[in-house]
Amino acid sequence: MGRIAVPTWNARVSPVFDAAEKLLIIDIKGKKECSRFDTEISETNFPARATRLKELGVDTLICGAISMPLLYMITNVDIRVIPWISGRVEDVFNAFLDENLFQFLMPGSGRYLGKGHGRRRGQTMGRRRGVNFK
Repeated sequence: MGRIAVPTWNARVSPVFDAAEKLLIIDIKGKKECSRFDTEISETNFPARATRLKELGVDTLICGAISMPLLYMITNVDIRVIPWISGRVEDVFNAFLDENLFQFLMPGSGRYLGKGHGRRRGQTMGRRRGVNFK
């Protein structure tokens, strides 16, 4: 069983996790939802925010933009982070279950996920590295 956290704003993935105030917590078993609940995330300093996720038992955080210091703090408490995601929460969650989150990447996020911008000398357009969300 796993526990997924998605910061929400108006039924969408919150655009910036650092400033998010609400989380949707979804428990999954296999590829099926078991339960869900909403909670507040009022912690404003990064260590407290990372600790709060750990206390909630979160395994994976799916979020929009996130600062590098906060990303490091969350991954250091053994929580997987899938950043740069935007869209309606239900669509994003279903894509996560189908292992198809690529379609919800924020525009311009490729450089943070190992995708190049433009071509290097001798590189063709088809040789860019892909993103693996597994």
